[in-house]
Amino acid sequence: MDSLVLERLESALGELARTVTELKARAQDKSSREGKTAREYLSVKQLALLIPYQEQTIRNLICTGEFKEGVHYYKRRRMVIFKWSAVELWLSERNEPDEGEAPFYPVYHARTRKTRESVL
Repeated sequence: MDSLVLERLESALGELARTVTELKARAQDKSSREGKTAREYLSVKQLALLIPYQEQTIRNLICTGEFKEGVHYYKRRRMVIFKWSAVELWLSERNEPDEGEAPFYPVYHARTRKTRESVL
């Protein structure tokens, strides 16, 4: 009786091992297919879904020069298209700027309503 139980256990173990290797192969195939179908070029909206930034924040990063045209994004017919591999690289290397490397933010100055006295 012990030999019968051992044989059944060995066959179940062999079947389990085959199932595990088959599942691993399927998971590898699925991940490789997903890697191929992942889009390389993304719109601002699609990029906002992939990274933890809002659409407006991404647009602000473009204006401040954090994203560089021709490197991170391209403009075609007034549409901004991001290159995912460059954005991934930017995310991985991103560090806080030093005091000397502070980016320039243009400041909006409202026009005054006072009339200026003419010099002439």
